[in-house]
Amino acid sequence: MDSCVLEYVQVLQQNVAELHQMGKEWGMTEEEMSACIERVLKEDENVVVAPPPTFTLRRILRCVPVAIFFLFVTILVIACGAMVLFYVYPPAWNYVSGALKLYDYKMLRAVRLAALPLHRYFNITSLYDAECIVGNPWFEGPSKECIWCRDVHKFEILNDTTDQDLITNYLREAKPMVFQGLAKKVTFDDLRQLYRNNKDVLDTAAVFQSNVPGMKNIEDLFIDEIDEDFLYKDKTTIHWTTKNIPSSQVMRKLFPRPSFIPSESEVALDKVVFVDGHKSGHYEVTTVRFEMGYYMQLSSSRKVIVTPSRHCREVCSPMHTLMNEGDIMTYNPLVWRAVMMPNVDNMLSIGYLGSYSFAGLKQDEINPEDQPPSSHDWKKKE
Repeated sequence: MDSCVLEYVQVLQQNVAELHQMGKEWGMTEEEMSACIERVLKEDENVVVAPPPTFTLRRILRCVPVAIFFLFVTILVIACGAMVLFYVYPPAWNYVSGALKLYDYKMLRAVRLAALPLHRYFNITSLYDAECIVGNPWFEGPSKECIWCRDVHKFEILNDTTDQDLITNYLREAKPMVFQGLAKKVTFDDLRQLYRNNKDVLDTAAVFQSNVPGMKNIEDLFIDEIDEDFLYKDKTTIHWTTKNIPSSQVMRKLFPRPSFIPSESEVALDKVVFVDGHKSGHYEVTTVRFEMGYYMQLSSSRKVIVTPSRHCREVCSPMHTLMNEGDIMTYNPLVWRAVMMPNVDNMLSIGYLGSYSFAGLKQDEINPEDQPPSSHDWKKKE
């Protein structure tokens, strides 16, 4: 073959390679590049090859992740700088918070509306009204004087509530008490009936926790296929909490206010129902809102252990008692911790937790404002 022809072929190959490389840089596909090369070869040699219309869009989209990254870094740097400034120079925080106070509602409303699409993909209903989203296992409440538990070695067992002066004295001294047979029995069918009669209220108010596979909300608990025999199987643990006024009014129908609570005391809206099967894990019950807590054993029997606060365990002794059906325990969570032991009875265990205010506490030694934050730790304690 003539050398001139060979040289021309080599030039063409080189041009095609350069065009191919240029197309890759523009983000063109192989089909688009082939079509462009064929069009150029068929038309006049002075035709200018321009990038395809999709090139500009692809180039912009390619830069979007980089722009988002730098925007995130910029916002993070500004936020960290502002936090350092507010920590070093408190008047700056006072000025900024005062200037933004008029816009608090508008900003929080904008954030709430912006987060609404997340609800389509993540069910965040359980976080509503949550005081603590992520638990801190190393947190310990403020220390209390161990004098409150040092000389207490047993539960005060009462059979009636007629001696209100005696009850008030025990409450003032933070002594754990058990009122025998004070509450009426509640069965799972009673819970089901309460739910079905007030489904609209409880569906939106209940924060539900369950270790039963496939049982994700309170509606799943009360379907026809679920009964006491099903829930009695080994290690079933179900806790659900209600916190608003409509649900509190509903719960009161089945769980009335205990008669030993002083008439001037306020009962908290927060209510917790415990449904535990055979050999369910032990867990700590903590007061949900106010200074005094009460736990009602409404079905089956349950052993409860009350331990002093951690810093008092060397001078104070733990106590235990068996709560039979209908018994109600009340205790001061500033001094004591109540732990429900596994259900070893031959029937489903149903319990109920609430709290109430008590103005008669000795304010000089126990400060109700220092109470530990409320939570419902239904998991096993090591």
